[in-house]
Amino acid sequence: MYGGLNPSITLYPEVTMTQKPLDFDRVAAYSLDQPEPEIRSEQFATVCQEGSSLQDYLRSLPTIGSGKKFRELIQMLADVKRAGRPLVLGIGSSILLEGMSPVIEDLIDRGLISGLALSGEGLLRDVEMAVTGGMFNVEGTGVDTLFNHQEAARIIVEGVNYGADNGLGLGEAIGTCLVESDFEHRGKSLLVIGQEKGVTVTIHPTIGAEIAHLLPNISGEALGKTAHLDFRIFSGQVANIQGGAYINSGSYHTLPQVFKKALIASRALGYQADDFFTVFLGGSFPAESEQHWLASVDIPSESCCFIDGPFGILYPLMAACLLDELSETC
Repeated sequence: MYGGLNPSITLYPEVTMTQKPLDFDRVAAYSLDQPEPEIRSEQFATVCQEGSSLQDYLRSLPTIGSGKKFRELIQMLADVKRAGRPLVLGIGSSILLEGMSPVIEDLIDRGLISGLALSGEGLLRDVEMAVTGGMFNVEGTGVDTLFNHQEAARIIVEGVNYGADNGLGLGEAIGTCLVESDFEHRGKSLLVIGQEKGVTVTIHPTIGAEIAHLLPNISGEALGKTAHLDFRIFSGQVANIQGGAYINSGSYHTLPQVFKKALIASRALGYQADDFFTVFLGGSFPAESEQHWLASVDIPSESCCFIDGPFGILYPLMAACLLDELSETC
């Protein structure tokens, strides 16, 4: 019956409550003096005055939360540099798309980066940079639109085949092809920069998951051969990472797993790799939880740093604060 209640229908039959309500009279409150508060006012941020330096800014950050993590990150990276230990940087395509190549190049020039690991999509963006001086943040859907410039497709296919024929890893092979090319902007490529500065650059594609694998004439056999060699080269870097650090940025699945498997291989071969730092920068956290990641790589929580934020701000800020810290203490 609509428009009113039917008096012959009982909506709620009589229910007898068997659960008695809790008596809150016995709840005791703690005094504000006991226990000590976890967050204290002296841990808060301080105010930077006009004309403050980067060191002043860093010291102004709170010693709790993300501010504490960022301060610890800068101190840790500075300690790695002072000790002469390796710092390996893993980067996905989003790092390049946000224009961070010059920041990375400067860190390489200053001897702060000992190795670069690029995802497969990162390779595509880097080659686009060398060919055109820019990048295209759009993926095509057909073979004829995979790249806006056929030269980018050609250099990847040539590099893959050249590496397979000459026993080179994917990064070195494509880097060599770019160095020997006449592309006007090749000097902006991280592959070229690494080649010219003696910094190892490895490429870690996910075959079938990246648009470059749809290219005409690309050899799956050659791609697998060169990519596997790069994984072995990267594993060699991880085997010697004791006292150093690995920074993951812009890759949420591929590079964290590549690092983990390289670590497993290194330990299985008897290398000591139990005292190093891992940093997940800008939200590039592994797909698994932080706790599961720490347990799976068997390192203490204080050796792993997770800092969220936009790459376009975090990267330049991290680099500037690190250089300022080193200039104050070196």
